[in-house]
Amino acid sequence: MESKRRNHISLSLLVLVIAGVIAESCDTANNLEPVYEDYFVRLYGDEGSQEGVDLVVNEIDQTVVLLGTTTEPTGNRRLFLVKADWAGNLIWKKKLGGTNDVAKDIELSNDGGYIILAESQNDLATDATENVKLIRATPEGDKVDSVLFGSVIDGNYGGDRPHSITPMGDSYIVTGSLEYPLIQADQGLQKIAYLKLKFSSDLILDDNFNQEFSQAEFANGIKTFRTSDSRIYTLGSDNKDENGNGPNYNFWFHGFDYLGGESSGGNETSGGNYWIGVDQPGHDEILSAVCPAFGAGFFLVGVHIESTGRRDMYTAQVAIDQGELIRNDSLGKIVVIPVNENRRILPVSVCRALTGRQGYLILGTEGEAGARNIWLSKVNITGESVYWSSLFGAGDLNDDRAGAVAELPDGHILVVGTVNVGVSNLKMGFFKLNAAGRFAE
Repeated sequence: MESKRRNHISLSLLVLVIAGVIAESCDTANNLEPVYEDYFVRLYGDEGSQEGVDLVVNEIDQTVVLLGTTTEPTGNRRLFLVKADWAGNLIWKKKLGGTNDVAKDIELSNDGGYIILAESQNDLATDATENVKLIRATPEGDKVDSVLFGSVIDGNYGGDRPHSITPMGDSYIVTGSLEYPLIQADQGLQKIAYLKLKFSSDLILDDNFNQEFSQAEFANGIKTFRTSDSRIYTLGSDNKDENGNGPNYNFWFHGFDYLGGESSGGNETSGGNYWIGVDQPGHDEILSAVCPAFGAGFFLVGVHIESTGRRDMYTAQVAIDQGELIRNDSLGKIVVIPVNENRRILPVSVCRALTGRQGYLILGTEGEAGARNIWLSKVNITGESVYWSSLFGAGDLNDDRAGAVAELPDGHILVVGTVNVGVSNLKMGFFKLNAAGRFAE
């Protein structure tokens, strides 16, 4: 049997972190005493609250750029960008965007800087709903260009819920969901379709690229990948199966040509769609994160929810065959978490783990609102066995949330998230852990 470990940061450790924040004003090199270059917690922030959602690792100069949202004392929300070295030392921090922007994703841009995705709202505009915002920044974090896009359906503004952005070399694909009112018998059903938008490298919307809508009442897109020169796939969840039945949710993926229209792939009944999940009433599989798999394909992770309310982690894999995405199996793997089988975990990020026993690092938020912790695990390459799991935070007092995870070449693990250091006092948390998800050997 594979070994299983569990690591929990005690309340006393968090008190040390909080003391460091008070003494060192949130962004110095000594937030945690004693400080070890290989294992640490750093908190970054300003006045107000700062939440961490994503990161980009640069192996050449051994730095990391962290993305989050800062809520200023005035209530304005802007993008919060931090650059630090792998020892956690602050290099710079920047604020970008308007007065009501929420950070979603950051990737390396096509010109060597960064492309940042945000959900934006302008309460003074005619369209006061959520919109897609893209910001292109230099390697130093300075804005180069930006664009704001809002969907209109049947004359009504929709609520754009962007989730991720994918650089394609000559363009960017935004993936997410679109919420809009569908007038039916109940006069108020909110219908959600997956959102797929293409912008050129200079952030001009490609009007010829089709914006696709799921036939399900509820659907969300998580990530889009290019699998060949003329083929892309969007992966997400919806509540229809391959025969158009519902209402249970499953993982799904849908193929397009590079102009956004359907091409080969899929089957006659699905029109290019594939579903993965337990196709039974009362069983829902909702995708939340995707990363490249070992070999050609992708690793998918989300949650499996039963009618009793029980919630387990759910994983699946899809392969690339001559540019087409194919299922390894129509059923994924229900992963029971060690120690506490009823632990409520929402995965938010996943990456390959290349050192030691190969597998995947899965980062999530554990618990319920008001008493949440950051949770990290490593699973094997099939996604069905847990090597170890770690829990960070004091669940009885804090409300900490996970953002993103990455593995360094030497096996160390970087995590960004949100740490609650007091009543409604949130700071961007940056963790460096050993290869077992711990703060010590």
